[in-house]
Amino acid sequence: PFLDFTRISILNTILVTIALLWIYPLKFFRNLTWKNIKAFIDREIIHSKESNTRIMFAIMLGIFMGIIPIWGYQMIAAAFLAVLMRLNKVIVLVASNISIPPIMPFLLYGSYGTGCYVTQSEMNLSLSDISIESVQTVLYQYLVGSIVFALASALLAGCIAWLLMAFFRRGKLSPDPNIPN
Repeated sequence: PFLDFTRISILNTILVTIALLWIYPLKFFRNLTWKNIKAFIDREIIHSKESNTRIMFAIMLGIFMGIIPIWGYQMIAAAFLAVLMRLNKVIVLVASNISIPPIMPFLLYGSYGTGCYVTQSEMNLSLSDISIESVQTVLYQYLVGSIVFALASALLAGCIAWLLMAFFRRGKLSPDPNIPN
């Protein structure tokens, strides 16, 4: 029985690893077409029954949660806050995916640069001067900057989303149907 259990466990481990690293990503990227992206935007934003304000706040929350440095917990925290605030969870989770690998260097640099600007200190990313004090300073600048940068990015994304929805979704401006637009 021990040998059979070991063989089955090894087989299941190999099959799950293949599924997670090859089959599911391949399926995802095959289905990621402009037609599907357009259908998602059409279904979740343009023809959504929610008001422009609620969609704008969902986008803003997603962008904010995607930038703040709680890596590994960003989507969990975003989903929890979306449920708590009764915002569209799908939009929040999609917007929180701003921190994908191709965009991460820009977010990190923007957060650190913003932190240097806010703390009125110079950018010092020299690898030759690594010490506990320099790491603490850079980390402090980054953490302060990431929160300010996340707020600014969320506000900018909210303004852009509001303008686009005001143009494409006329008639859905007020959250209450009893209030005229």
